[in-house]
Amino acid sequence: MKKFNKKILMYVLAAVLAFSGVYVAANVSAAGKKVIKLNKKSLTLKEGKTYKLKLLNIKKNAKVVWASGNSKVAKVSNSGVVKGVKKGNTTIYARCNKVLYQCSVKVLVGPKPTPTKTPDLPQYTESPEETPIPTLSPIRKPVNVPDNTLGSGERMVQIGMSETEVISKLGSPVRKDASPFGFESYIYKNSDGSDYLLVDIKGGKVVNACGISDRIAYGKEVTGETTSSMLASDASWSSYGGYDATDDLENKLGKGAYYKKNGGVTILAFVDFFADERKVYCIQAFSSAYSLDDMTRPSLTKCTYNNQILDGISSEIFDMTNAYRATYGESALKKLDRLEACAAPYCKSLAASATNSPKGRAGEELFKVLQENGLDPLCAGENAYYGCPDAIGFANSLILQEGSRKNMLGILEDDIGVQQDKFAYTGIACSYINSGRMYKVYVIQDFCTADINS
Repeated sequence: MKKFNKKILMYVLAAVLAFSGVYVAANVSAAGKKVIKLNKKSLTLKEGKTYKLKLLNIKKNAKVVWASGNSKVAKVSNSGVVKGVKKGNTTIYARCNKVLYQCSVKVLVGPKPTPTKTPDLPQYTESPEETPIPTLSPIRKPVNVPDNTLGSGERMVQIGMSETEVISKLGSPVRKDASPFGFESYIYKNSDGSDYLLVDIKGGKVVNACGISDRIAYGKEVTGETTSSMLASDASWSSYGGYDATDDLENKLGKGAYYKKNGGVTILAFVDFFADERKVYCIQAFSSAYSLDDMTRPSLTKCTYNNQILDGISSEIFDMTNAYRATYGESALKKLDRLEACAAPYCKSLAASATNSPKGRAGEELFKVLQENGLDPLCAGENAYYGCPDAIGFANSLILQEGSRKNMLGILEDDIGVQQDKFAYTGIACSYINSGRMYKVYVIQDFCTADINS
């Protein structure tokens, strides 16, 4: 991502290592009670081998949450199955009733696989008849979107369309937000959060629009079936460095967005980089009277921020997160004021410091704040980001950051294949500071599981 406006922040998946701020010493028993302990205090495994850890003497229905100190060395499922991954040492943690238990794990190099000879296959002179494989109809039918039109599901809009036409074709928006660019943002979405569409109007005309949907398209130019490889191989499209996909250590992994100019419109297509097929899930189209820099940098001359605008950004990030979840068939997250109360002071402190490298909170620090706001979930996470001008930039930048995307989708990994509890609630806070020739805008997005008072 461009250095001037994008800084990746470490995501937090606080599943086990970061529980409540109050810990009870493990393996200490009262008179007459059996000691709760792990069946192993230390464990040696070869690469690829597994072992099931258990907490002994716990109640039948007691909930245990597991995590690995380094999943690149050893992984653990939410049922306690440890798998050696790579030579090294780490610690496996279990939490039950606010008590933390741990097992030291050493992983050794595994045996080299014995090569096997591929058996000779019989030769056929003619192919047998094959049983045709039935094709499954999509749950939601794709929509035929006309040229020069942005379609998010059934809703379609054109740059330059009048405000009257927008209302006539799309109906009244679910709400109107103030934009940092001086636009009036009309927000459209389905009741389940799917087929999100933001329409920006200035001077009575549509100047910008952005949609997130599994049925997204801009005419025939680009659709939700378009992949990153197709865009990269098409000379009419160029990659945009302002949206690079990165891992949790800020290593650039590839391009996350491509753009082209089509008449008086600039089209910006975002690809789902960490998905298997890397298809387009979000398209932004705006009048070419505005440059890419105009629309992706929080410039002092182009943008204005106040509490109303920050509220709009927070609400739009919430909507876009749920629209993205809907493309995966995930239910919408719910807003939780107490989570926002956890995020807001920290976000303000980041803006006050004008830091270029803010970090999301993890561990005891995050859970202490949650408890201060009356929350005690088993799992929580935090996304942090800065440098974008609006919700479009923030939501897509977070989706293009590996760990933040997992939080947004509610993927709490067990590292082997069984998924733990999913996030059910979110709270979002935005802050900004005037810094030199640009604004620095910060976003904190907190998540937690449904058992908020466990």
